[in-house]
Amino acid sequence: MELIKDIKEGFINLKEGFVGLKESFKEMQTSFQELKLAQKKLEHTLDQFFSFIPLEVFILLLLAVLLLVILNSISPTTVRGNLSISIFLLCALWMYANQLLLKEYRLLKVLHTAAYILVPAYLMELGRLGKWIYKYFRYRKLKPERLQDLPVMTEGIHTSYSKFIISQNRGNFIQFVDSIKDLKMEIEKLEKKLEHPLQ
Repeated sequence: MELIKDIKEGFINLKEGFVGLKESFKEMQTSFQELKLAQKKLEHTLDQFFSFIPLEVFILLLLAVLLLVILNSISPTTVRGNLSISIFLLCALWMYANQLLLKEYRLLKVLHTAAYILVPAYLMELGRLGKWIYKYFRYRKLKPERLQDLPVMTEGIHTSYSKFIISQNRGNFIQFVDSIKDLKMEIEKLEKKLEHPLQ
């Protein structure tokens, strides 16, 4: 009897073990599905990210930083120039490798990738250059030598205005209209000179 009882208990324990194993498999399957879903989300996120910024940019940046460390140890004062040299060297190697492996250069792709790194590096310098050009032309526009004709022009306005006043007092209508036209012409010349002093 005890043997049968022990066998029954063994089967019950075995059944409970199988139920526990089944639940463990279900938990593992759920975990695997969650992991698969997380992997798909990560792939989707990376696909979106690398559709905006190509993967080649990061590879080029990593290799450029390694080459930049070497170049900066040689010449530490020209960091931006060293970055440009390292990018151009790596782009040349990349095009050479493309030619060897794929029998084509893919120049536009290489330039596009290099632009992702070089444009931000030089954007500040372009801003400084634009500011310098603006200041140069502003200074040149307001230079006194450019406006040296203004006293002569104001003298012409004064003369035209004097003629206008004299003709107004005399009552000669034709001379009055002519003096108004002369005054208007002199004022327009002055306005034009003030608006465009470089001409």
